[in-house]
Amino acid sequence: MSPGSRASTPRCFSRLSESWSYPRGTSQDCPDWGAAVKKDLSVRISHCLACGSIKPRDRAAAQVIFVGNGE
Repeated sequence: MSPGSRASTPRCFSRLSESWSYPRGTSQDCPDWGAAVKKDLSVRISHCLACGSIKPRDRAAAQVIFVGNGE
């Protein structure tokens, strides 16, 4: 590649981005029970009334993505 030329996206990343889709609604689900836990964006704690789980909203959303409930 010549100096100043723009690098292209590596093949491994381009294939990953083609097959990956952003999971939506992950912060609206309970990661432990799977129940819908509707809340406004200003609410930063996820509290599931179905199972009693209480955890930070971002951690709960990450857990939903990790276990695959967000699809």
